[in-house]
Amino acid sequence: MQHPDVFERVQRVAQILQRSGPEDLEELRHEFATAVLDRGDLEYTLFGHWWARFDPAGAFFFAEQNLRTESPRVVLEIIRVWAHQDPQALLDSGLMNTIDLTMPALRGELVDVLVVGWFESERPGLEDWIAGQKNTTGRASALKAYARMRVLRDGDEQTLQWVREAPHPEDFRRLLMSGVLSVVAHQNPELAVEWLEVARQDGVNVATLMPRIASSWGHHEPREAIEWVLTFSDNPERMRAVARLAKRWLKRDEAGMASWLEERVGEKWTDGMRHQALHFHVTTNDYQIDWAKAMERAQQIVDPGRRNSSTVWVLKRWYVVEPDAAEAWADANPDALAAHVFERARTIDHEERAKIEAALAGVSFEKKPRAQRESR
Repeated sequence: MQHPDVFERVQRVAQILQRSGPEDLEELRHEFATAVLDRGDLEYTLFGHWWARFDPAGAFFFAEQNLRTESPRVVLEIIRVWAHQDPQALLDSGLMNTIDLTMPALRGELVDVLVVGWFESERPGLEDWIAGQKNTTGRASALKAYARMRVLRDGDEQTLQWVREAPHPEDFRRLLMSGVLSVVAHQNPELAVEWLEVARQDGVNVATLMPRIASSWGHHEPREAIEWVLTFSDNPERMRAVARLAKRWLKRDEAGMASWLEERVGEKWTDGMRHQALHFHVTTNDYQIDWAKAMERAQQIVDPGRRNSSTVWVLKRWYVVEPDAAEAWADANPDALAAHVFERARTIDHEERAKIEAALAGVSFEKKPRAQRESR
């Protein structure tokens, strides 16, 4: 446990654990509980895996209560092993609910590793358990994990064909198809698009399948995904898909999205993307931008109400950062906004001003509880 090379140390730990049995638990627990390794290091994960093979509940309680092992990596590995050993015992233990309450941030990952462990065990009942989940978020996480494991094991085409022919009720088959298409689109969007049409011809309601394909595709090719989404008729699902993809695109290539939008000036459907891009540009650059250019971009929004809203949003922040320059722009562009709207742009609430000033000063702004804000 004290070897300086991580590869050598992990190899030695794995060899020791392989040779050890339940009778060695006390000695090993002492060694791991006193090791000078950081919380959640791989050695602790291996120890949790080993212990969970014969006493998963004991391994979980130890991991939860020890500084060195109280880590998502260790806890999730224990749950995965338990699900592999005896998924029904894990569900009956009530620990899934306990972890959900004490570590709510792990909710999605918790369901994920349960499904993975259960799937790897090849024990029956997993599909029925997923279908019976009442919590929509939990069921979505379970379906995503199950779809991923089937694709990894059987491949894209075979898994899609299995969903098409599986003896499940139509509503559950549709959920399975949604999950599998989402997984396939991440690495093979063209195939996912082909199978969307297959599903449509089979009579499946594909309204919500398009956004799922687009979301997965957009992880690595947001521009191509958006251009595909735009081939669909305008509806709320398309709008939501475009908004999610624009967010990803901005994080990957803000300049690329800005150039793409410049080629589409005057197209009303881009209004939402333009406001997203402005908001991202201003805040990501800590309010140190070319404000006149930002105002030009706001003025490119087609819908009058939305244009006014975005222009005011930018102008409010410009007044905080460069009040004289902002006033000069307002004087030079009297027709850009109605007089009362200009007046509204000159005022900004205390909290937003504090956030901007903190960003300009190079410090993070911590939002205070409402009671503290209102007591001022």
